[in-house]
Amino acid sequence: MGFTCTQLVCAAFWIIIAVLLNTLYQVGEFSLIYPKNVRQCRRIEGYHGCEDFAFFASNKDVYMSCDDRSWLKYHALGQNDNISTRIAKQKEQGKLYVLPSNNYDKAKPVTMKGFTSPDFHPLGIASMEDKSGKWLFVTDNTRDGEKVEIFKVHSQTDIELFSEFLFDAPLFEPFQMLNDIVVIPDSGGSFYVTVWLVKEPGTILNFIDVYLRRPVSYVLFCESPSKDFLSNPVPSNNADKSSVGWKCRRVVENLRMINGITRSHDSKRMYMAETTAKTMNVYDRDTITNELALVKKVSTMSGCDNLEMSQDGKTVYLGCHPKALTFQFHAAYPKAVVAPSRILKFVDNNSSADEMQVVMESTGEILSGSSLGIKVDDTLIVGSVHDDCYLLCDAEKL
Repeated sequence: MGFTCTQLVCAAFWIIIAVLLNTLYQVGEFSLIYPKNVRQCRRIEGYHGCEDFAFFASNKDVYMSCDDRSWLKYHALGQNDNISTRIAKQKEQGKLYVLPSNNYDKAKPVTMKGFTSPDFHPLGIASMEDKSGKWLFVTDNTRDGEKVEIFKVHSQTDIELFSEFLFDAPLFEPFQMLNDIVVIPDSGGSFYVTVWLVKEPGTILNFIDVYLRRPVSYVLFCESPSKDFLSNPVPSNNADKSSVGWKCRRVVENLRMINGITRSHDSKRMYMAETTAKTMNVYDRDTITNELALVKKVSTMSGCDNLEMSQDGKTVYLGCHPKALTFQFHAAYPKAVVAPSRILKFVDNNSSADEMQVVMESTGEILSGSSLGIKVDDTLIVGSVHDDCYLLCDAEKL
């Protein structure tokens, strides 16, 4: 006896329902959020989209990259303008701030000497200090393409553009969007950078990549033009700040929206957040070849964004989104929709017993869409992708 049309329609209906329910389950929409340690945190208002942070161990100053990322729209279809036009139309530019040691509630704007680009939309930021000085490396989304900008730190609030590296199409993919960056000391500025999107945000192809969790993102290692590259004087002519001689290659591929990246103090171990896979990946780094060998993948129970190594050299803090779909609605309507936040920590004792621990969790009222946790002394600083604040938490009570 054959199937009737009604039976086929019913079967198709229940298959669709099953797929939708499984998708909602995979992105955490059925998770129960229990506020934890929220009372140990306070909001510092007036700083929008401060997603990534970096600190210098020598003086404990913390730098943060902030931007109104309403132009991004990687979750949305049917954009009238391409991303270059959306960036060009964005009137408000991003900013860098410094949170002075022991005064993390008193953010100061950072002056960027020699920076003349019409666009500044920072996403990832990394600090590096070695014999060549103190440096900030920034991934920047501009109308002309993706850039890594290298700034020399002269004082707490004064930095100067030293060099910039454009990831243009002739050398790389037709489209790739940089996310986070980590720099290897005493290498002349060589760095690893994560490429989280490989199709233009706002297109159907990017929508498919994101929501089907396709393993298409990757990590680049970019070798400096020379070991003493950062020891050169800052070029006086801006035209001379466009870098040449960098050699980039893929070192990890087939990742599901790779996002934040950090390293151990000796740079022998790397940590990355694979957002839609809901894992933190741990790699051993070959200090000669710079190749990365996967050690393990640790469940994060949520889609994690950025991550940062703490002062002890073995504890990694992660900012995560427990409900990914809710976070997408928050990204589209940040003033109307709140999204839960979760801060995790992972203590790497190189043991199979190492696991993630939840140190702070919020339903989203105190801060929506946590992007990073960074612990300095007895303070845990929490950033956000789209909220108008950052948090300062008493780490001793977490």
